[in-house]
Amino acid sequence: MDEVERILRLLSVGKITKEEAERLLAALEGPAAGASVGRLAIDADRAEIHVRPAPGDQVTARGFGAGELKLDRKGQEAWLRWRSRAPVLGRGRIEVELPAGWGVVLELGQGRLEAEALPFLKGSAGQARVRVGRLAALDFDLGQGRFEAGLALRQGRHRLTIGMGRAKIRPLPGADFVIEGEVGLGLAERRRFGRGAAVLEVRIGVGRLEVADAG
Repeated sequence: MDEVERILRLLSVGKITKEEAERLLAALEGPAAGASVGRLAIDADRAEIHVRPAPGDQVTARGFGAGELKLDRKGQEAWLRWRSRAPVLGRGRIEVELPAGWGVVLELGQGRLEAEALPFLKGSAGQARVRVGRLAALDFDLGQGRFEAGLALRQGRHRLTIGMGRAKIRPLPGADFVIEGEVGLGLAERRRFGRGAAVLEVRIGVGRLEVADAG
């Protein structure tokens, strides 16, 4: 079964919404979709990751440092939970390998997330630094910290909210979206790349929104 069939099947049984299916299908058009596996690294005191791989796909994870790592797989649902036993002494680290074409729903306490490419990132982080080389869909809340990502948005609405911090957005080749930025106290930019078929809403309470040149 190819990735398109998997997405359509998950949509038909109600595992994902129509909007999520559209974002995943759009992500398959990008060069990252051809990768055999997605890699995710998190330094944190606690984190929870939710993915929906297809049957037969594998999700593997390794934990480093003093902490407890649990990976539960029930049908098409995979939950990975990490909690450091001694956060005062320093955060632990987990490295996750995801099936090709699948992003994550993430709940992160304090820490750092790094990934080369993800079809989508959803969820929230309390205080963190997030860096993703390529994203095709985004719906994320960050309480405090820094968010950096290369975006290949092509359709639908996407969202990034930061209470206090900084966002640095880099449109990738082929991206087609408009940024609607709003900063309560700081500096914001409104930029359009392509025709603006997709919309990225960025809301920052206190901080800065930076937009790099496309490419």
